[in-house]
Amino acid sequence: MSGSTNAAYGMVQVGILGQGYNSGGQTMYPLGSNNTNAIFAGQPVHFGAGVTTAIAATPTTTFSATNTPIGIASGFRYVDGTTGALTFSNHLGASAMTGSGHSDVQVYVWDNPRALFKIQADATMVATDQGKNSALTNITAVNSLDLSKQSKMTVDADAATTATLAVRIVGLFETPNNNYTDAFPDVLVCWNPGVHQYDTPTLA
Repeated sequence: MSGSTNAAYGMVQVGILGQGYNSGGQTMYPLGSNNTNAIFAGQPVHFGAGVTTAIAATPTTTFSATNTPIGIASGFRYVDGTTGALTFSNHLGASAMTGSGHSDVQVYVWDNPRALFKIQADATMVATDQGKNSALTNITAVNSLDLSKQSKMTVDADAATTATLAVRIVGLFETPNNNYTDAFPDVLVCWNPGVHQYDTPTLA
């Protein structure tokens, strides 16, 4: 929620560039092998060698075998290791396969390279920041006290013209008094060209 409270929620897809038809569709990717770290909705993920992992640092236009994203995790599906029930969740705990015994673990991902996302900024931004680039901050942060276990990733309010940064600032959401003075504004972003894994020919 935009305003004076830092209530980050990671990245949430809200459309695609060009205002074309947006189904909000997601692709299911297999976990592939046991996950060392937990993965949370709203968090960027990488896919390589049949394995889906959460990235640990802000991506850039330089390809990384672990930090170049295919998109944003939106949810998880697995067969519960205790109950045997097909389960849908907003987060996936660490060691989901070996520790919890879950099987058929799938990660739902908003993976359209042209997707538009809403994300909260980590400080005040102004209208002139639109069109600039920013890094992602608090990549691995989560609200562990919230039952939703949502990502608390934010976008760096210090927008710049640096070409290698993770996202392009497309717009700022207006506050009720029609200005941009929120302490933690909601921001509309897209992947900067060359950041998304499917925008580079380099193999994972």
